[in-house]
Amino acid sequence: MNGAREKMNWDLLAAYLDGNLSDKERLEVENWIEASADNKKQFEEAKKIWSATENGISQYNYDTESAWGKMQGLMDEEKQPHTKTRSMRTWWYSAAAVFIFAMIAYWWANRGIDYKEVYAGSAIVTDTLADGSVVHLNENTTLRISQNYGNKVRAVWLQGEGLFEVKKDTMPFYVYTQYARVEVMGTVFNVVSREKEPVELSVQEGQVRITSGRDETVQRVVKKGEKVVYYDKPKVIEVQDEEASNEVFWYSKTLVFERTPLLRVFKCLEDIYQVDIRLESEDLENCKLTGTYEMMTLENVLEIITSTFELDYQRDKDEIIIRGEGCP
Repeated sequence: MNGAREKMNWDLLAAYLDGNLSDKERLEVENWIEASADNKKQFEEAKKIWSATENGISQYNYDTESAWGKMQGLMDEEKQPHTKTRSMRTWWYSAAAVFIFAMIAYWWANRGIDYKEVYAGSAIVTDTLADGSVVHLNENTTLRISQNYGNKVRAVWLQGEGLFEVKKDTMPFYVYTQYARVEVMGTVFNVVSREKEPVELSVQEGQVRITSGRDETVQRVVKKGEKVVYYDKPKVIEVQDEEASNEVFWYSKTLVFERTPLLRVFKCLEDIYQVDIRLESEDLENCKLTGTYEMMTLENVLEIITSTFELDYQRDKDEIIIRGEGCP
């Protein structure tokens, strides 16, 4: 690593950022950094990525082989004739950014990360974080909390489902998932992130920003009462027409409807109680329900709803059929 022309030793750079070099090796890296403006630029990019990776607890399953393939693609592309002149410096920074991220993420993933892990197996688990924020984890959920939590940033990693009650602070709070990042200052929200499934976010209080994971090209601010679903392929954030409060039924055991069409009410009951419900008449779909139901079985809820609208229901094998006249 002597001079501006020599290629960077990525392992050595990662060790430098980790503070794990001898005096001789550290001097070698610093000499390389000072050798040219391009080297300084690459180093600053590497520092940003290292910091983000450290705070995010290796938040993404980054494929280093894929990243190297992208860099090779950029190199091959550069060899082809272009109708427009492309800056060599711009190309190098693009290629280097991809490769730096891959190498640093790989280094971080294999260096032995120090974090606290909370696991909810067959029961809901509640954990209070160092800043007083509270996290409720649904069954079969893993939460990892960075050893640096509260040092410039509050960051956790989630796989499964969690309800977050974040204490207000000027320091941002991040929830990293396999595909997306959720950012808040202080609010209450629910995140669902299961393997190979889209990320679901519903907000009970305040507002939350959801951002696509690696490139941050897609983002949206989600407000109280809203629910969105983030799909990684293609990168799309879809707004769902559902009550956000009912997304945390697994924890609150409370259903809340406010002038909600019966079609949506029964769709909600299907999701929560894992049953199939069919309205025999389309005239029933737009009947609007307002009510709060706490700690009730499906049968209790159905009895109240059907009596409210003078309807009947019956079970037919695995299906519940709702019968009656429409609403005026």
